[in-house]
Amino acid sequence: MSAEVVKLSGQAGKKKPRRVRTMPLRSSRGRAVLKWQKHAATGVALVSLVITGLSLSHLAHGVAQITGISDWQSWATAIAIDVLMIALELALIVAQGAALKEARMLAHPTIIVVIATSAAMNGLVFSESATTVWRTYAAWGLGSALPLLNYVGIRIAVALWLASEQRTA
Repeated sequence: MSAEVVKLSGQAGKKKPRRVRTMPLRSSRGRAVLKWQKHAATGVALVSLVITGLSLSHLAHGVAQITGISDWQSWATAIAIDVLMIALELALIVAQGAALKEARMLAHPTIIVVIATSAAMNGLVFSESATTVWRTYAAWGLGSALPLLNYVGIRIAVALWLASEQRTA
């Protein structure tokens, strides 16, 4: 008994690219979807700005508490830490080619360190007035969540906005 292998013609073994369903821009529904997508991106960006402001306040307080530096220096440090995360993420979005490869290599670890630093400072400030162990854990958890929520919000807002812009181009 012998076995014979028969190759099928065409795309055997190759994955077909996933087709994304898009609304035609000619229709009023397609234009409305893009309009609401931009509104959603704006809303998420505004919430991220509020989270950034709250995080900046906590960071400045935490930096001043740990280092004993003046108010303006602690605020400058807080702005450098939190806004750096936003700037690096935006740089990764617009970078292309060799610049993107080098930027990824440097930006990703830096973003992780910035989020961890911001989370630690926020957790410290949130836990200042905790009176029990459980409240301390809750305060650290809530304070630590702020930078991560901010990062995710920024990523979603930019992705929604860019997707709506690419569809209109």
